[in-house]
Amino acid sequence: MSSHVLDTCALLDLAAGRWTLADARKELQRAPAPVVLSVSVWEISRKLRLGKLTLPCDLPGVLGFVRAVCHRHSLSLDSLTPEICHAAELLPPHHEDPFDRMIIAAALAVRAPVFTTDPKFAAYAAKVITYR
Repeated sequence: MSSHVLDTCALLDLAAGRWTLADARKELQRAPAPVVLSVSVWEISRKLRLGKLTLPCDLPGVLGFVRAVCHRHSLSLDSLTPEICHAAELLPPHHEDPFDRMIIAAALAVRAPVFTTDPKFAAYAAKVITYR
């Protein structure tokens, strides 16, 4: 069971050293089982393919990049279950981004806080931890 969930931007900002709030960094370090969801690999790949993101790797290297960041920061890379995918569609439409809806649904399913700077996450019952 995950203790904390990182949204995709939180993962990318962590990799780039853009977490500026010390309390958030400490919370991540103390978290017993923080996770990144597999949907973030897809989201990063899409953004890279569309030219909306620059990474120190090419498209085939995205999975390796994500795994390396997860390893460096003691994060697990978790898959989505069919139940989470279904729950994401059942959420109220406060957030239209399907990647974020899956992250929110996963966090709600295990009552885990989410590291994010996206203000739309606050419309759901999940605890939000801002890191910058």
